[in-house]
Amino acid sequence: DIAQFTVKPSLSEIGGGSLATESLESRVVAIRPRTMHVDELARRMRLNRPPVFGRVERGEYVLDFRTIRRDEIPIIASALLSAFDR
Repeated sequence: DIAQFTVKPSLSEIGGGSLATESLESRVVAIRPRTMHVDELARRMRLNRPPVFGRVERGEYVLDFRTIRRDEIPIIASALLSAFDR
């Protein structure tokens, strides 16, 4: 296995930029890579064309479904395949 993928509940902060004013319930895909450091996965995803931006939390690369459109899912899947194929 190259990574562990988990769908789990999360809180997504909204409003005010760095001074978030509210939290919304959301779902995230949390990816725990086994073949590279999580920071390397985040770097590879940012360097993808188009870039994919997630966040790193507790050793996992996290993608928030609240910020992903349905038509972007194939792009993200392709980026993940490329990131792990290097």
